[in-house]
Amino acid sequence: MNDYLQLIRFDKPIGTFLLLWPTYWALWLASNGAVQIYELSLFFIGTFIMRSAGCVINDFFDRKIDIHIENLLDNFYHMSNYEIVNYQLDKCENIIHKALKAKVHKLVIIHGKGQGVLRKEVHNLLYSFRLDFKDSDYMRYSGGATDVFFR
Repeated sequence: MNDYLQLIRFDKPIGTFLLLWPTYWALWLASNGAVQIYELSLFFIGTFIMRSAGCVINDFFDRKIDIHIENLLDNFYHMSNYEIVNYQLDKCENIIHKALKAKVHKLVIIHGKGQGVLRKEVHNLLYSFRLDFKDSDYMRYSGGATDVFFR
């Protein structure tokens, strides 16, 4: 169940709230200010479902993961650099397992440029899986991503 909640970005409700703002305004204007509570609830549920579906479709077509620590954890300041890199690699490995299971053909891993430590470790991980990979399009990712090809 936790994977599904993560897939629909349940822990990041800002997208739903951003969609609700114009939805509630339109509902208020259309009803001349006499909005019923069930209408608010119905539009909230509809907005949440549509936003969740958008997240799922986006993930389905993009097939890319961003393993920057800021995108994985809200609070990572107490962690050492070693712990951060290991956490990122664990997440990357989990995604690779899921991609293999789902028979994905191509995946883009966004690791960033920085010192190149994470890139090197990701490449070592990909070697251990015996996967084909190459640096992603420089114009799109500025050298901070790797294309992974599954057989």
